[in-house]
Amino acid sequence: MNNRHGFTLVEVITAVCIVAIILGAALMTLIASDSAYKRNTEQLYYQQQARNAMERIVRGLRESQSSLVVVNKNGNDRVVFSTPKVSGAAFCVVDQMLVSESSTGIQTPVASAIQRLKLVKEGDSIRIDLSAGKDLARGPSFSLVQVVQLRNE
Repeated sequence: MNNRHGFTLVEVITAVCIVAIILGAALMTLIASDSAYKRNTEQLYYQQQARNAMERIVRGLRESQSSLVVVNKNGNDRVVFSTPKVSGAAFCVVDQMLVSESSTGIQTPVASAIQRLKLVKEGDSIRIDLSAGKDLARGPSFSLVQVVQLRNE
């Protein structure tokens, strides 16, 4: 009787192949989850930027009187307004950055990654359409639309 201990070459190759398949599947799952995490983090960043930009614009416009709000359309929209505290303030997009501009021309960054700012004044209200992201055609982006009622005289 022949007592052989150990594994044959075929058994070892089969075991190595099975382990390689299991490790490959685990690696693919890890790569997919890492990609989803990065995409979700990027989407969250754009949401935060859009919400911050919208909140700042809305806050400024709600304090303004209807007759003191002017919407300029030159490529990217620009809104100029006056409040009881500030005269001639403005919001516009410059190089994918929403900036607040004072009456003296000093620009202060408000939010980054802003792709589009569209403003439509209709009577005593303004419709704000704002989008943030890398590229609106592809990649993650986030859009907000809000109508702001302006103060009466």
